[in-house]
Amino acid sequence: MKPDAQFPATYILGREELDTDVLRAEMIEMTQAFMASCKNPGAILFECTNMCPFSSDVAEVSGLPVFDINTLINFFYRAAHPVPFLR
Repeated sequence: MKPDAQFPATYILGREELDTDVLRAEMIEMTQAFMASCKNPGAILFECTNMCPFSSDVAEVSGLPVFDINTLINFFYRAAHPVPFLR
């Protein structure tokens, strides 16, 4: 992210205000920059748990699957608790 972005100011520097519209716009801008700079990406992986609320926005803008801590938890949960399709 840009050095003056509100996302790191909020989640790293402890800024007390949370403007989700601004954070969403920053995530979309970062996604667009990533898509312009990366040839043929297959997916996006969030390394920060605070990015999870914007997964659907990033997926919509990029057209790619987005993996985050929630998808990891759901993956393991479903492995431990399979859906009983044929009961």
